[in-house]
This record gives sequence, C-alpha cells and structure tokens, in this order.
Amino acid sequence: MPKDELAVEIDDSKDDVTVIRLAQLKGLVGISIEANEALSAIAVLTRDINDVSHQSQSIAAATEEMVASVGTISTSSEAAAADATSASQAVEEGMSAAKQAVETMQGISGAVTDAAAQVDVLADASTEIGSIVADIEAIAKQTNLLALNATIEAARAGDAGKGFAVVASEVKNLANQTAKATDDIRQRIENLRTEMAKIVSSMEQGARAVEDGQAVIEDTRGKMEQVSDRVNNVRTKMDEISSVLAQQEEASSEVAQGVSSIAKKAASNAVEVNNVVDAMDRSDVLVQKGLSDLTDLKSNAAVCTITRSDHVAFKKKVMEAICGRTSLQADDLPDHHNCRLGKWYDNVSEERMLEHSAYRDLDSPHERVHRHGKEALRQYANGDWEKAIEEAHKLDEASHEVLDLLQKLGDEVP
Repeated sequence: MPKDELAVEIDDSKDDVTVIRLAQLKGLVGISIEANEALSAIAVLTRDINDVSHQSQSIAAATEEMVASVGTISTSSEAAAADATSASQAVEEGMSAAKQAVETMQGISGAVTDAAAQVDVLADASTEIGSIVADIEAIAKQTNLLALNATIEAARAGDAGKGFAVVASEVKNLANQTAKATDDIRQRIENLRTEMAKIVSSMEQGARAVEDGQAVIEDTRGKMEQVSDRVNNVRTKMDEISSVLAQQEEASSEVAQGVSSIAKKAASNAVEVNNVVDAMDRSDVLVQKGLSDLTDLKSNAAVCTITRSDHVAFKKKVMEAICGRTSLQADDLPDHHNCRLGKWYDNVSEERMLEHSAYRDLDSPHERVHRHGKEALRQYANGDWEKAIEEAHKLDEASHEVLDLLQKLGDEVP
C-alpha cells in the first residue's frame, strides 16, 4: 500500500476514533446530566421528607400531650360533675331544712300569739281585780268613817257607851288594815299590769321577728331552689362535656397513632431516598471517571459537552448544600469567570464561535447561575430555607438556559 494511502487511512481511523470518543463523551455527559438533575430533585425531596418526618414527630408529640390534657380535663369534668351532684344534694337538704325551719317558725309564731292572748286575758283579769280592790278601798273608807262616828257617839253616851266604843275602835283598826291591804294589792296589780304590758310588747316584737324570719327563710328557700336548678343544669352540662371529652380523647389517640405512623414512614422513606442518592453518587463517580478519560478531546463540541457536565455538577453541589447533605459556603463558589466554563468563554478566539448568537447569549444566564447559587447558600446559612429554595429555582431556570445554549454551540460550531 502506498505511503500516502496509508496515511489517509490512519487519519480516517483517527477521525473515526474521535467520532466514537465524542459519541462516548456525549453519552456519558448525557447520563451525568440526567443523573445530576435527578440527584438535585431527590435532594430537595429528601429535605422535604425529613421535614415531614420531623414535623410529624412534633405533631405526634403535641397530639399525645393534647390527649393527656384532654384526659386530665375529662377527669376534672367528671370530678366537677360529682361535686355538682353533691352540691345539688346539699342544696336539696338545705331546702328541706329551710322548709322545716319555716314550719317551726310558724309554730313559734302561733305559740307567741297564743301566749300574748293569754297575757291579754290576765291583763283583763287584773283590771277587774283592780276594780274590786277599788270597791273594797271605798268600803274601808266608809267603814272607817262609820267607826269614827260610832266612837263619837260612844263618848257622848258615857259609861253606857264604853263597850260600843271598844267595838268601834276595833272596826276602825280593821278598816285601816283593810285600806292598807287594798292599797298594797292595788300597787301589786299596777306593777303586774306594767310587767304584763312589757311582756305583751316583747311578745309582739317576737311575733314580728318570727314573721320577718319566716319571710327571710321563705326567700332563702326560693333562692336555694334557683341554685338547685342551676346546679342541676351545671351537672347536666358537665356530664355532657365529660362524654364529649371522652370521645375527643379517643379520637385524639387515633390521630396521635396515625401521625406517629406517618412520622415513622417518613423517616423510613428518608433513609431509603438517602440510600438511592448515595447509590447515584457512586454511579456518578464512575461516570466522572469515564469523562476524565475523554477530557483530551479539544473540539468545540467536546468542550461544550464537558462544560455542560461541569455546569450540572455545580448546580448539584449547591442543591446538596442547601438540603443539608454537604457543607458549602457562598464564598467557596467561584464567580462565572473562574469556573471551567467561564475560563473557556473568556478565552475563545475562534471567529465562528464569537459571532454565534448562542455564544453571545451565554454570558448572562451563566452569571445568573453563579449569582443565584451564592445567594441560595447565603440564605441557607441565615436559616431562611424558603428564600434559599427560591434562589435555587432561579439558579435552575438560568442553568437550563446555559445547557440549551451550550448544546446549540456544540451542535452548530463543532
């Protein structure tokens, strides 16, 4: 075979090998991109599952505390219902005692009234006795006057009237004694009438006090009946509350068990997802090893393909960091001029590449990828998970623009 033909065949063979290796490179990069995209999504999913697990555990603990609280309230309600029952019984006993007191007061009132009537009868009798004493006193005065006249007449009769004078003197003495006795009786009757008047007044006051006491007891009895009705209503309500709380305790226990089960399943799912992520990481290591064997390809298509893989790996690092799988700070990330894509972009000199619209459009989304990646890490470091995810979504949108533009460049400027 002529030397020139051999050289041509060798060159053709080299071209074939290059094409094959480029195809291998594109295949591996495609696998790497899809795997890293999946890993990014799974990383977020892992974070969500872990959050669900932690929140479910917190809810389960809170629900268990609520069950305990409901049980305590239920017990207290039952005790309150029992106390209300005891109070109702006490009120009923009080009402019965009040009724007996009213009846007793009525008896006392009747007795006082009867006693007052008897005292009035005694007062009337005393008045009558006073009249009789007055009559006796008048008779004694007349007798004394007659004795005086008899004594005078006896003195006039001389010796013949001496015997009559003795009798007249005795009659006078008897009249005087009668007068003294009647005066004493009169004073005693007056004292008796005064005391009986006081007794009647006291009895009348006692009767009024009994009537007032009877009215107060009747009023108290009425109020106790109202209290009894309210206590019975409270007891009924407490019984209803106790029944509802018992049902609530049972329902809350079921909720607690359900939430606890969810927490366990979420924790189990998180472990399984982490295992999947670890397995995919190990697979990506093998892919990256294969890519490292093809980095000697220098064509535009090869460079664009490799930078696409680097770009997705960059996004994966950010997503894993804000999901807590790795430790990465915002300052650890390069800007868009110092990554592999940025260094290649800033050193392109080929006219076809520089004039291509995809090349000109590449800088803006590439800068946004790095900016939003750094901001996502800052927000995560500040503890604001929501803003970190928001920045990660912006990174993802810009990243897809970069991948599409690199794909276009690699296809149209190979």
